[in-house]
Amino acid sequence: MARYQTIKRFSEATGYTEHAIRSKLSKGVWPLGEIWIKAPDGHVLISVEGYEAWVESGMESGARQPPALKSVSCTKGRSVASVSHLSPAPLI
Repeated sequence: MARYQTIKRFSEATGYTEHAIRSKLSKGVWPLGEIWIKAPDGHVLISVEGYEAWVESGMESGARQPPALKSVSCTKGRSVASVSHLSPAPLI
């Protein structure tokens, strides 16, 4: 097997659809320079070694991707009337 494969050939070899592969690239699940590269002619090539390392690591999105942030409300559990004192006084 070649060290680098086109998306089409990699899709055929692994069973991932071409769409799934492109999605992983665009979302950063497969990092540039580790799992894929862009050849001098502009083609995207998948590193078989990089892919195998990703599979063996057991990580879906890589260690570099920060966790999703959750919005926290300071008024949780309170009615609007009880937090009206948080608004600044009107300017006169």
